[in-house]
Amino acid sequence: MPAEFQINDADIAFAESMLLPEEKYFDNERRRFIRNLEMVDLQAVPGSGKTTALLAKLLVLDRHLPHSDNQGVLVISHTNAAVNEISDRIGSVCPKLFTYPNFVGTIQRFVDTFLAIPMFVSLFKKRPDRIDNDSYNLKTNQFQKAYLKGYSKDEQNRAKYFLNNNQYCSTYRLSLENNQLVPIKSISEGRLNIKKPRPYSKGYKGWDEHETKRVSSWLVDYKINILRDGILCYDDAYLLAELALASFPLLFKLIPRRFRYVFVDEMQDMAPHQYGLLERMFGDEAETDTIFQRIGDSDQAIFGGKNFIDTEGWQPRAKTLTLSNSLRLPPRIANILPPFAYERDTNFEIIGLQDAVIPPHLLIYDDNSIGFVIERYAQLIKKFQQDGSIPSASDSRYMAIAWNSAWDEAPDPQEQKYRLIDFCPSFRRSKLRKQEEFETLADYISSEASPHTDET
Repeated sequence: MPAEFQINDADIAFAESMLLPEEKYFDNERRRFIRNLEMVDLQAVPGSGKTTALLAKLLVLDRHLPHSDNQGVLVISHTNAAVNEISDRIGSVCPKLFTYPNFVGTIQRFVDTFLAIPMFVSLFKKRPDRIDNDSYNLKTNQFQKAYLKGYSKDEQNRAKYFLNNNQYCSTYRLSLENNQLVPIKSISEGRLNIKKPRPYSKGYKGWDEHETKRVSSWLVDYKINILRDGILCYDDAYLLAELALASFPLLFKLIPRRFRYVFVDEMQDMAPHQYGLLERMFGDEAETDTIFQRIGDSDQAIFGGKNFIDTEGWQPRAKTLTLSNSLRLPPRIANILPPFAYERDTNFEIIGLQDAVIPPHLLIYDDNSIGFVIERYAQLIKKFQQDGSIPSASDSRYMAIAWNSAWDEAPDPQEQKYRLIDFCPSFRRSKLRKQEEFETLADYISSEASPHTDET
């Protein structure tokens, strides 16, 4: 791929033939993004086809691989489902994109592969056994049985008393501060506030400074012991990444040197620690010639709150391209959405191109009818499938998605909060097991074939 490489009309026509139906073509907005090979962001509206536009660019780049100095393409998304979509849609057409020196994967897999696992091997001379929250939580919940060398019985008991009363055993993390590991409340929060839990009895006396420091030290050592055993939660990978970058600063140059182009899809779903790592590695201030393009839509963030980026996180670059044409939304819906946008300038608009024949529906319910909402939704879908308004295929399905599925304990009648079980009383939360937990392949296949939940 020569330095003056440009994406031409023939390249785009090839991508159109691979990705679009007959006699369908990319509009000027998408063509402008597909051609762009500079440091730029892409802000897209719902249904704009941003992932398809990215796939078109990847198809074209694959035609010109490998680069003259063997640099590759890095593609990162937030979920396995998004990565699988990339593989399913273009994997058979551009196999080179999925081989060295290129890399297509989730942000977690990228961190595991290039930073966390190598650092773990450097520290402990072996590979980790598991990077998995379920296994980690199971291990940390056994803290009452732990007895660490170098601590008195009273010191051990204080640390366990602290964990037991605050329920921090599986949620607290470690952070690197001034070359020292310290316990933090979570990966997105600050220092763990360590103090003696206040009992209900009188005569409370808190821990002194030395006792508090020893509890903090025990928490650090306890977590390091679990790491040494090879059991990591997903957040631990980012701790190891920070240790790697602090120990080997040359990684800031070596990793970007492998990739000529970096594309991050669904940027709005990156958590602060993920966003920060990508920026330090490939962003405007990084010492690299890598072309870093961030793609997303803040109005489609699937997570929210303190664990994910907000207005102080992903700030679009001065040079930002937009996709304002929505292939999913009809005009009458697109026209009313701009005022509800998360943060847009005065020129923001959504142009609905969908020629929809189904009018919008608003389901109104109360506590007495909440259990019929999903049923009514299903009835509407079946009605429109029968009259041909919604295509019906053997693999067509609909799902109910909720932030929380079931109540961990009896709900407080004074709190107006709902779980999926309120809408679907027959729902039962499944406990999925990892492949490694089955003794034989037959056991695993049998488990996968059995139903996990009651479906409506």
